[in-house]
Amino acid sequence: MQRIVWERVGRGATVSSFKRHGGKMEDSVPWLKEHCRLYWQNERLQCVHAGLMVEPIEANDRQTLLHDHLVTEANRYAGKLTVTGHIAIGEPTWFIGDGKTAHVLPYEQWLNLPERGVICIDTGCGKGGRLTAMTVEGEKFRLTGTPEKQP
Repeated sequence: MQRIVWERVGRGATVSSFKRHGGKMEDSVPWLKEHCRLYWQNERLQCVHAGLMVEPIEANDRQTLLHDHLVTEANRYAGKLTVTGHIAIGEPTWFIGDGKTAHVLPYEQWLNLPERGVICIDTGCGKGGRLTAMTVEGEKFRLTGTPEKQP
């Protein structure tokens, strides 16, 4: 299954890029093992590529952290504030974890950090949407994004 996903999400472009720059993908493995993390956390919030099912975050398996969609699709996670991506949803959104309530978040405004739930900042830049970034300072956060693509 992972090979099928890899073929669909960029194997060709990745291999071409390595060849164009005179490198081999396998040469990057030691660097990736040393520098890549499955998640990041501090006392206030945590970040993960895709999803999580349980707390603490380190109790989740690799598959969930890298590929799970349920954290946004089901909107059932109401634990420690988590910032995620992986599933392009068009607009940055805060899912409060009750299975129904989600709030689209504005760009360029300082807002109070929620205590719980999930903020998804995957706004589809790989599919023609915006690239969204989140800046956190103390108890506030702000979203910035690239300009929207014109039709």
